[in-house]
Amino acid sequence: MMRPRLKHLALAIVSLVLAAAPAATATAEALVDQARSAREIEDLGAYTRALDLLKALRAKTAPDADLEFAIALDEARIGQLDSARVRLWSPLMSAALLDTLPYERRVPYFWDRESKWLNGRFDGWHWGIARARAEVAVRLGRYEDAVDAAEIAVAAQPLSGKEWHVLATCQALAGQLKEATESALHAAILDPTLPEPAYLAGVLAWRQGHKPLADRALRDAIKRDSTWSTPAIALVRLHLPVKADTIPTSFFTGLREVAVLTSPVGPKLEQFRQMEQPAALLKKVEPEFPPELHLEKPPPPLILSVLLDKSGHPALTDLPWLPIGSVPEAWISAVMRALPEWQYRAAQLHGEPQPVWVTVTYESSHP
Repeated sequence: MMRPRLKHLALAIVSLVLAAAPAATATAEALVDQARSAREIEDLGAYTRALDLLKALRAKTAPDADLEFAIALDEARIGQLDSARVRLWSPLMSAALLDTLPYERRVPYFWDRESKWLNGRFDGWHWGIARARAEVAVRLGRYEDAVDAAEIAVAAQPLSGKEWHVLATCQALAGQLKEATESALHAAILDPTLPEPAYLAGVLAWRQGHKPLADRALRDAIKRDSTWSTPAIALVRLHLPVKADTIPTSFFTGLREVAVLTSPVGPKLEQFRQMEQPAALLKKVEPEFPPELHLEKPPPPLILSVLLDKSGHPALTDLPWLPIGSVPEAWISAVMRALPEWQYRAAQLHGEPQPVWVTVTYESSHP
């Protein structure tokens, strides 16, 4: 249920914007209830039904970029890519993309995101719009548009390996092989847990005739995730007289596809799932920092979101917003490399293990 204070706030906001809404006959309380129902259904991954409710809600409220963005995501998740593209590139979304938001708003949507759909203003983070544009543009084969959007996403999260990998994929598909190779290698350094940037770097090096670099990159990808067979097969083919692998059009594989905003694979970071048995941390492993890394003072506590798979193994990490230069990239890389070694008791629902997001606070004493 919505917390009482949040519900009262949402009711007050909706009352202010109802006069500008197309259907002023709807009551504020009814709109809040409809928004909450749509969010709860979306949390279950029933995106078609959620989309119907969101569109019905849109017809009763003033234009709101957060609601428009939610509709675009659900359209893309069920395959309505042309509709999603029109919506993401609309004047309303373009204005939100240029929003000069304060630092405290540079956060993903939380579970109670329906309160942001009803106030007639953009409360989100422009990064999400840019990333969604890049993803939809790739799926539609509009690779130049994808590069433009991915560059904005990287500028918003310059220390995120995931963002650099998305940019690398878009650049590669657009034929910018040199730039893509550099972006992929940078992504692999920033986030040593992701095998996809290393595999992409290997494929790009292979296609450019740099077989030693391709060999190293593919072996690195295998080391990062030995259960993913694609890099291992590519490594064998690399030393045979065959054509190089094609450039992948997907950004992430397996459970890591959760990181793709427009993919239906969940749980998404903003989705609320009540577990009967929550995940529990069993073992924490300290990072191994490179000896040449010296900090004048310890960095502030780093609050991370970590996706655990059904066995309780960390599968994906989401960094908070960090300005470039706030911490050394080598420090971020060392922290990310240690996280897969942490051990958790898996979350359970109805007696079955479940993938779930957990919050991890890392506080460094590294000098």
